[in-house]
Amino acid sequence: MSIPGAEDTIDPATFEQILEMDEDEVDREFSKSIVFDFFGQADSTFAKMDSNLWVHPTTTPCAACTREVC
Repeated sequence: MSIPGAEDTIDPATFEQILEMDEDEVDREFSKSIVFDFFGQADSTFAKMDSNLWVHPTTTPCAACTREVC
């Protein structure tokens, strides 16, 4: 299966293996759940990263540079 526009970001062999695990090749419930769960985890991870990278400039030393406060 070709994934237009995603050739550099999705490993086709891995994607094919996930699709092969589906019992129903029309509904693809199993692979859909894996993909949706992956994106949900990615969203959650990025949100956690964003919140952990946020530094209030008046109270906390800046982790991104060598200055005491940004």
